This record gives sequence, structure tokens and C-alpha cells, in this order.
Amino acid sequence: MTDWISLAAGQSYPSGTLYVVATPIGNLADLSLRALHVLGLVDAVACEDTRNTGQLLTRVGLHRPLLAVHEHNEREAAERINARLAAGERVAYVSDAGTPGISDPGARLVEAARAAGHAVVPLPGPSATVAALSVAGAMLDSGDGRFTFAGFLPPKARARADAIAALATLDHAWVVYEAPHRIADTLAALAAALPAGRRLLIGRELTKLFEEIKVLPVSEAPAWLAADPSRAKGEFVLVVEGASPAAADAGLPDARAQQVLGLLLAELPAKRGRQAGRRHHRRADGCAVSAGAGAARRGWRGRPSHGVSRRRGRRGRRWRSRRRGPGRAAWSAPRLSGSCAWWPPACAPCGPCAPAWRDCRPSRYRWRHRRRHRPHRRRLARAAAPAPLPRSATGAGFQPAWSRVR
Repeated sequence: MTDWISLAAGQSYPSGTLYVVATPIGNLADLSLRALHVLGLVDAVACEDTRNTGQLLTRVGLHRPLLAVHEHNEREAAERINARLAAGERVAYVSDAGTPGISDPGARLVEAARAAGHAVVPLPGPSATVAALSVAGAMLDSGDGRFTFAGFLPPKARARADAIAALATLDHAWVVYEAPHRIADTLAALAAALPAGRRLLIGRELTKLFEEIKVLPVSEAPAWLAADPSRAKGEFVLVVEGASPAAADAGLPDARAQQVLGLLLAELPAKRGRQAGRRHHRRADGCAVSAGAGAARRGWRGRPSHGVSRRRGRRGRRWRSRRRGPGRAAWSAPRLSGSCAWWPPACAPCGPCAPAWRDCRPSRYRWRHRRRHRPHRRRLARAAAPAPLPRSATGAGFQPAWSRVR
């Protein structure tokens, strides 16, 4: 009888090396003899979850130091593992189930070890993607053996629908993972986005005791899942049949156009251009940009202001006037000089365009704070105002220079 352990031990396992070991996805018997030999050979085992890996090592009769390396500390843990590798130790990395780096942590650790000059050796083994594709039959053959692995779909409904729309035009099979608490929503989204005759393979609890594999039209998948509550339990692998070449060619441009249009609408709304011009008004050439775009200056209540407007105080007398600019005609003409000629050059806080500091902020900020800051500005204006001159000195209709906001 062949001594399989000796065959595994006959391989070279140099020191100072990171070994990426695939572990079973359900059935412990799927652990390879070579992986078992390496786990017993290494000086430490880096793992995604020390509890799960500790149980795995206990069941195979091994005891090794465990190092937690997950998605939240992968960069920091890589430094500690590189120090061990530099000291000549052998370190194995395993995920909770399957092959590390495939919808699991491990990619950053491998990159850090390689960047530090250490060797990285893979030990192949179980993978839920490959296991599902091996029983997909003609669904995989229709794309000449090609497939796309998309990992987990986004949890949000809109993002998930966009991801499915992008995958729906592929002319070959594509594979996604799904958790039990989202499988119903995902199957409903697939049924709504894909043609009714598109075939779907549902792999549930692969290699485990309650393993189930079902191939059916995508339109029937939600009803199949709802028929038995126990079908919503476990981990899922979904293999979706690719579109026919004619459908893929017909749908690809429209899908790409919709995707690009959605990105543009999300990143640059219609009002963003004029708001950006007002936001950068404090720059020396900001006035020219806003004027060229035809953006009107805004008044106290967010309304366009093109001249002199007056406000009345509590006692009904006119207490100041404010000049917001020379009017629409002057605004429409681009001014390429270094500053705005109609504003004093030494105003703070925005430089030459300082009196327009409210217009430099987004409109939502101006609307949110205008009522709260208005009493404060009135108190400052009254506190800074000198004593009023006698009426005989001012004359009828005279207005002191200090009462005008420049």
C-alpha cells in the first residue's frame, strides 16, 4: 500500500516561507494529506478566526500557535508575520473555509510577504466556486469553459440590481455567493432582472450533511425557495447561465450606457456646475467663472439680488442698505482681472471676493444657517456703528457712509 504521508513529506518545504493552505468548506475529510502535513510542520498558523481554526486543528490532533489575521487587522498582522518569516519560521495561513483570498482575507498578507522578499507557496484544495461549476454541465460548456466569479453581491437593493444588470449581458456563466439572510432578496432580484428562461444552479450547503443542488429557470427560483423554510438555511453558491450571443450583443451597449449614465448622475447632478462655480468664487478668477456661467449672486433669503435693497429695523426706520453688486449686466460680462473691481480689496476672510463669502458656500449651508446668523450680524452692525449725527447735520435723505455695507 502506498504511504501517502511519505509522499506529502517528500516535497520541499523551505523555511521563511508563507504557506497558503485551503481548508474544507464543510466535510473535514476534504482536507488534503499535504495540507495536513504542512499544518503539522509550520511554526505558527495564521487564521481568519482562531476559534474555527482551533477546532479544526484539534480534530486532526494538532496544536500550533494561532495568529489572528482578518479583514480588520490584515495590514498590521502582516508586519508581525513578516518578522516571523524573517527569523526563519514557517507560517501557514488558512481561512474559515475554502481557499484564502477567494472572497476571504489573505490577499494583503500575501502581497506584504512577497513585497518583503519572502516566498509564498499555495496548497490547493476545496473551493465552493469550482465545486459548483463542476456540476453546472451545459451552463459552463456554453461559454467554452469560461466563467466570471463575482463574489458576494452588494447588500443594498439598488446596488445589487446594478450589479446584476452589469452581469446579465455576459455570454458565459457567472458565479456569486450569498448568505442565508439575503438569499430570498437575491433570488427575487435575479428573477426580476433576467429573462424567465435563463437557467440557474443553486448550490446549498455544498459537501455538508444537508447538501442540495437544484437547477431550474430563474423565474421559478423564488417560489422554490419559499416552498420549504429549511431551504433558506446554509451557505449558497449561485451559478447563472450566460446570455445567448445575440442577446449579449444586443444588450451590451444599452447596459453600458445605462451604467455610465447612472455614474454620471450620481457624481455630477445638474445643479453641481453652478454650485461649484459659487463654491470657488473666493479664487481670484472665480468671478470670471461664475459670470461666464451666468450664476446670479444670492441675497439674504437665497434670492438673486441685482442692486440695492434696504432693510428696516424694529422701529420701522431704515437702518442700513446693502449693495450686492452693480447688476445683472455687469455680472454677465466676464472679468478676467485679479480681483472684483466693485468690492474693496482688503476684506476678510476670502480675499478680493470677501463680501460674497456666503456665496462661496453650498446653498444648503447658506439656507441652514441664515436665520441663526442674522441676529448676530445685526448686533455686530449696531455695536460697530458710531453715534448717529444730528438730523440738521445729515440733511434730508442723507445716509452716512458707515451705514452702507460694502
